[in-house]
Amino acid sequence: MKLNCGILCLLSVLVAFSAACQSPMATKPKHNLALKQELDQLEAVDQQYRRLFGAGPGMEARFDSVAKAAGIPPEQVGPYLSQRMVAQDSINIQRVGQIIQRYGYPGKTLVGEPTNEVALLVIQHSTRIPRYLKLVEQEAAKGEVPFYLYARMLDRHLMYQDKAQI
Repeated sequence: MKLNCGILCLLSVLVAFSAACQSPMATKPKHNLALKQELDQLEAVDQQYRRLFGAGPGMEARFDSVAKAAGIPPEQVGPYLSQRMVAQDSINIQRVGQIIQRYGYPGKTLVGEPTNEVALLVIQHSTRIPRYLKLVEQEAAKGEVPFYLYARMLDRHLMYQDKAQI
């Protein structure tokens, strides 16, 4: 009888402790999973041509594979990839613009980390840095994106204006 009472008391304490640990403060924030998936796919598309340009072992083999697949001479692979990358960047920035218009900047509260960096990456690869720079600065100040990424964007913006980087 005493053993059962002791077990019941222990179970009561464990249940109370478990309930306290599941308070609203301890729950994980809910992210927009559909938007997170879309941005993760957008990042993959953004990087596909850039990975092919990556220097290092296997670069010639990658270029040879692209030349064969595209039916072009190997010396035309660089311009071919550049052209495709610029076209894809244009599509990507249009979509990011639509996302920002609908949701605001997709920061870590909305899509989690590291997906919160995808829109910033796409903006960096566009000519629209001036349009979004202030927004990214505000999001960095709120902790929605890492501050160093805002600083990188600011430096790129200054570089494009032939100004000293900070």
